[in-house]
Order: sequence, then C-alpha cells, then structure tokens
Amino acid sequence: MTSSIRLLLLFLCLPLVLFAGPSISPGLVGVWAQDGYGRILHVEGNTFTEYHTCAISCSSGETFTEEEFFAEFTIEEVTDSKLALRIGLNCYTFKKLDRLPDLCANPDPALKNDPLHNFETLWQTYQENYCYFEEREINWEAIGDRYRSKITKRTTPFELYLVLEEMIAELGDGHSFLEVPYELEEAYQARQDSLQAAKLANRNEDGTKKKRIGINIDKTLSKLTHHYIPKPKTYNGGLVKWGMINDEVGYVQINGMMNMANYDPSGRKKNASFERLYAKMEAQSEDPFADEVAGAHFVMKKVLTDIGRGKACIIDLRFNGGGIDEVGLAILSYFSDEEEVLAYKKARMLSAYTPEIPLRLPPSSKTYPGEVFILTSYFTASAAEVFMLGSLTATPDAIRVGSPTEGIFSDILGRYLPNGWYFGLSNEVYLGPDGANYENKGIAPHHVIDYNKSKFWFLHQLKEELPMGDAAINKVLKLLADAQ
Repeated sequence: MTSSIRLLLLFLCLPLVLFAGPSISPGLVGVWAQDGYGRILHVEGNTFTEYHTCAISCSSGETFTEEEFFAEFTIEEVTDSKLALRIGLNCYTFKKLDRLPDLCANPDPALKNDPLHNFETLWQTYQENYCYFEEREINWEAIGDRYRSKITKRTTPFELYLVLEEMIAELGDGHSFLEVPYELEEAYQARQDSLQAAKLANRNEDGTKKKRIGINIDKTLSKLTHHYIPKPKTYNGGLVKWGMINDEVGYVQINGMMNMANYDPSGRKKNASFERLYAKMEAQSEDPFADEVAGAHFVMKKVLTDIGRGKACIIDLRFNGGGIDEVGLAILSYFSDEEEVLAYKKARMLSAYTPEIPLRLPPSSKTYPGEVFILTSYFTASAAEVFMLGSLTATPDAIRVGSPTEGIFSDILGRYLPNGWYFGLSNEVYLGPDGANYENKGIAPHHVIDYNKSKFWFLHQLKEELPMGDAAINKVLKLLADAQ
C-alpha cells in the first residue's frame, strides 16, 4: 500500500478528517476532539498529530506535515470553539479543547506493552464506538469477561494476538480486524495452516491421494466474461469489464470501488508492471481521492458509449468487495438522475449519534435508459453495498439476481493500540431513506442463486458451471426472453 493511499484510508475510510488550505491559520492551532470516532487532533507548528482515545487509554496515531494534509481536505467552518472538515460526501466536526488530555500528554510507559492494558484498550474502544452489537446479537460484556480471563501479566504478544483475534472474530464483521507485526502474522498463519492440514487429511478413505483444488480468480472471471463477450473491453487491469452479450443486452462487471483513477491510458492487463505504474502515479498525485472519483466517471462514459444502445444492462457486483463510497455513487449516477436523498449515515457517540449525513448522487453527463439488472453475492460488500443501498431509491425498478450482499456498510474506524498494533471496527450506521438498516442482513435479491458463503467454493462453483454458462447471467437472459 502506498503512503498516499494509506493517508487516504486513514483519514477517509477510517475517518479522521482534516483540511485543505494555503497555510495553517492561527485559529487552527491547538487541540481538537472529533465528535464521535474517539480521535483528537493536535495542530502545532507545521505538524498535525492524531491521538486515539477511549475512557482508559490514549494511543499515538500518525503525525503528518501540513503539505500532506492540505492537498487532501477542505475547511467547512472554523471558529474559536468549532472546526468542521469536509471530504467528499462527509463533513465531520471537532470541538476545541484547552489542552491535550492527561492520558495523551503523560502516558504511562509501563502500560505500553502491558498485555492486559492493550486488551482493555481494544475492548473499551469497541464498547464506546462499535454500533452493531444489537444487530449481530452480541453480548460484548460477556465476551469481554470470557476472553479477559485468558490474559495475565505473563501473556506473550503471540498469545495476546490469538486472544484478540478470536474475540474480534465473534462479531462476524468483515470490517473488524487486527494488524500485527509481520513475524506475529507469519507465526499465526503457520499455526492456521497446521490446524487446517490436521483437519483435512490429504488422502481419501481408500488411501488414494486427494485431488488438490485451486482457483485463480482472475482466470475464472476472464473465462466468465469471455463466455458471453468474445472481445470485452477492460479498464485498470480488469477492474471494470464490459461489452454486449447480444444486440440488446449489455454487461458491465465492476470488481472494486477503488483503484479507479485513470493513471494508465494504455489499458494494460493486471500485472506487476501495471501495479507499479499505478502506485507511482498515485504517489505523485496531488489529490488521489479526486482521481478515484474522476476515474469512475471516465470509465462509465466509455461503458455507456459502448452498451448504451441496448435495451437492458447487467451490472455484475458479485466480486466487488468495496472501496470508496463516492466511487460507487458516481457509477450509480450513470443509471439514474435521481436527486432525492438515497441514504443517511451517522456515527456512534457513546450513547448517542452524530448528526445524519445525507448521501445523494453526483450529476452525470448521461444515464442509461434501458432495464437494469444487478448481480450480487455474499462478497458484494462495503462501498459496493452503498451502491446497492442507493439503487433501492435511484433505480427502484432494477431487478436483483444472486444472493444477499454481505451486510457490512460502515466506513472503518482505524485505531492504534498502545503497543502499536492497528485495528479497525464499524462505528457508522447507514440507513435507507425509510430508516431501514441492512447491516448483517445484506440487501436481498429478487431472484435467488444458491451461492456458497465460502469465497473459495463460490468461485469453484462458478468455474465448474461455466461450460454451461453462468447461472445468474442466464437467469437474466431468461427473464428478458420470457418478457417478450
């Protein structure tokens, strides 16, 4: 991950939001506490330092120069007591503090690597910020008691990692995770591989060796696309693929809501050369976020030019794990000119929530006039689900085919533990205009395809069925034929 996109993730997807401007105004200097999110921003001299706080702890986050910030973010409002900062659709507010809290200004060095203190910091951060205990039927107090009993002063870093990893897994939330130093991750993976090998014997009951099954996702998706479109067009190494299935039906496969910037006009295939070029251009960009959104508009204009003559379009989001909400909404704008609010988002603030932020479509130069079908799977997630949530209002007649989406809508709130480990959690609620919350449930299809919830077996299922075609695409073609 490049430094520029790491910065973007830290302050957009995770989001402590900062600002853009020519220089640091004296009114910005000082200590600011973000409403919700448990973050403090300390502006001093030419540096910006973030702190991650909860009731029992304060951990140092990132420190950046003014140049790194001012290229990305916009001041909405600043007074003696309030700071409002905007990036894309989001506006976040901060209150001025007299000084840094004591936990941040005078941390106890003895607690930095204390296993119980790090455990309590993670547990308390979830207790204050995580917003889906009820939807996921989680008793966090009971879970904390159960795992806390496994921690002592002598708990090793690896043992602490195992406990925290297992505790977080109980949430069943794809936006909750823990990142640790490489050597711990490597030891954990070796342990998991050993457990998996013990669980799955490598021989059948008759003693013959089991056949090893492997899946190459890029090759599988390429075969799927070519089954229906002999010469599909592609963008950014296959992130977007499109073409006409026949004279009346267009198809566009969108495999992510990130890495959309138009940094490689040659359209080369996804490989190490493409990835190096993209990373280099991204690092040199003055505004990677704007490049992402502009790239979405760029490719969708091309898509509609090529498939806009059709009577129907299939939008395939089955392999789209998310990215940036604004990218998803930019893509959706080419299938609707709806001006009403599509959804709302708000962040948890202990026992309350921040004011709701409305999500609307950006304007687009053209919209698709025909019927719309959207394919989803259990791996349609995050920003791809924000696209789906918006589509309920923007394209209410669109027919959904596949399985329910994963049900993880929130941006990721990223935090550091005192020992330097990084973790993330869901602290935002996304609601439809009618107040509906699809977290953990996902957005259901009109026509169900029985996909496996394991990504490996889902892709294996597609690969095995491909000689006879794709079940979801074939379903759409049958629906269109039956309607004639």
